[in-house]
Amino acid sequence: MRLQSIELTNFRQFKDEKIQFAIDKNQNVTLIMGDNGSGKTSLAQAFFWCFYGTNSFQDKILLNRLVANNMIPNQKEMVCVRVYLEHKQEEYCVVRQQEYTKQYNDSLKPQNSILAISKKDKNGNRMWLGTGKTESLKNIELTNTINDIMPQDLSKYFFFDGEKIETLSKEISSGRKSNNFVEAVNSLTGLKATRNALNHLNPKLKGSVIGKLEDEYIGGSDRRIAELTEEIKRLKSEWQSADDDINSADESIKSNDLYIEELENKIKTYAEAENLQRTKTIRQNELKEHKLRKYQSLSRIYDNLNRDNLFDRFICEWPVKEALVILSNSDVSGKDIPKLHGDTIKYLLKQKQCICGTILEENSKEWKVLENLINYLPPESISTSIGNFIKRMKDKYQEKVYLLNDARSDFASILTLDEQISQCLEEIDEIDKKLNGKDVSREVNRLNKLISTTKINTVQLRNNKSALEKRIGGFSVSIQSKETERDTLAKKSSQNASIALAKKYAEALYDKFNVEYTAKEIKTKANLQAYINENFKKFFNGSITLQIDDNYAVKVSVNDKFNSLETSTAQGIAVIFAFLAAIIRIAKENSANETYPVVMDAPLSTLDNQRIKIVCDTLPQIADQVIIFIKDTDGKVAEQYFGNAIGRRLTFDKISDYLTEIK
Repeated sequence: MRLQSIELTNFRQFKDEKIQFAIDKNQNVTLIMGDNGSGKTSLAQAFFWCFYGTNSFQDKILLNRLVANNMIPNQKEMVCVRVYLEHKQEEYCVVRQQEYTKQYNDSLKPQNSILAISKKDKNGNRMWLGTGKTESLKNIELTNTINDIMPQDLSKYFFFDGEKIETLSKEISSGRKSNNFVEAVNSLTGLKATRNALNHLNPKLKGSVIGKLEDEYIGGSDRRIAELTEEIKRLKSEWQSADDDINSADESIKSNDLYIEELENKIKTYAEAENLQRTKTIRQNELKEHKLRKYQSLSRIYDNLNRDNLFDRFICEWPVKEALVILSNSDVSGKDIPKLHGDTIKYLLKQKQCICGTILEENSKEWKVLENLINYLPPESISTSIGNFIKRMKDKYQEKVYLLNDARSDFASILTLDEQISQCLEEIDEIDKKLNGKDVSREVNRLNKLISTTKINTVQLRNNKSALEKRIGGFSVSIQSKETERDTLAKKSSQNASIALAKKYAEALYDKFNVEYTAKEIKTKANLQAYINENFKKFFNGSITLQIDDNYAVKVSVNDKFNSLETSTAQGIAVIFAFLAAIIRIAKENSANETYPVVMDAPLSTLDNQRIKIVCDTLPQIADQVIIFIKDTDGKVAEQYFGNAIGRRLTFDKISDYLTEIK
């Protein structure tokens, strides 16, 4: 199938849009750029709805909101999508339309969608399929035509929207059973019908053909046949129950293994935090030690300052020495008058008359001489006072004060300790920011307890599974023995003999289908895994591989010890592209190289430029046609790497939440 164009009428954001796709073999890429919410998912879903009448929108109303808001009661409007395509050298137009009626309560009432398909004849005239047939036969012909063009089982792998990519990415990264891989293998092998036949014949199921044949045995007079039949039914029922329990145990064991791996990875992430926690404890202890030593140094300085008035002596030593130098150079001797008291001078000044009878006027020359004389007269003359002061100071400071020398080492220690205290506080603060207030040791202990509990549970599950497997071995032997006995007895009754023969035919068919199904499934699964890993080599230089086990659990592992597994998002997207390329390859091998398009909303922003280039190089080579929706921010990178493979460039122009135009 090669998509030529699509026409959208009133389909969600698109009122009246037509897109022509690149169909040249050498320029087979149609690049459509647009922001989130502009209609990329709507366009991808338009193909699904047109072909199969389904969509994954939560809001199932497809009618454009602007059109719906302008409708009046009883007014009808049509949603229509037309896809023009080429398939097996014939041109088709697939049309699906749906009518909506506006109700008086302002709601919209949709009619069932209608599918129509036209095909061009040799003269270029369009012929509508199913014309002249009954509605039932017409629908069968239309459905068969769609499944011939693009089987619905396979369509999900060629029309990829963002939601499917996210779902598949989560499924792969979970490491659990991948339903997408199961469906892909069954779709690619065409074994869905065979699988249905196996379920239809399954001897362990009561409602199967073989199960119903068991109920057909007639006991009659031979009660033993009835007893054997009931015992066989019981054993098969218990066998099926044991099988179910084993499958459940397998799922639980895998779930436990994944949970343990998840917990161990968490512990690894806490390893750094544990180191930080230990470092924090060391720094806290160092901080206490530094503070204690600082306190001890300060205490020593304080004690020394209070010993023998050393502080006063230390503070006054320098000014006293300066004063002694000044006083030693001062000459005040002979300036006092023997036997004369300072109070006498004060009396004369007060009387304003000298003893010689001279009148003393205030501030006169005589007044100032007498006033100055007071400084040199008793009660203690200045020369006497100075002499006494010099003698006392010399006696007091005869011994040199070494307080500064004594305290210097303590002061130096305090400065160093202050720096160490500050450094410890800074480191503790940085660690607290990284730990975000968590008690890592406690959390690691909790995780280790969970791991231990889960491992104990896994051991119990394995023991239970082993016991169930032994029981199944016993069931097989018992059933075979009882069936042999019943078949011998059944030969006595022609009706029972016919039932036994029919049952053997059904069992033979079941065995044949099972062998065929298993062989094809193993081959296709192996091819899928091999092709995915071929593509992985391009993405990860062979350092990462994917394995699909018997139960379709997907495991992505690192082969190179120097590489580490990347973020689940980037890894998941890489797996999706590798998976998609493998699906296309197998589909083409199984259908005589039929052409297949890829329509996808590509999350290239999760990949680095190197892997974007690999995607852009690989898709146009593997798929016959690529229609890719991409965010504007990734557009330039995609244009650069797709290069000459781009045949059409389009842009989603978001006018409003309800209207997008394509330019």
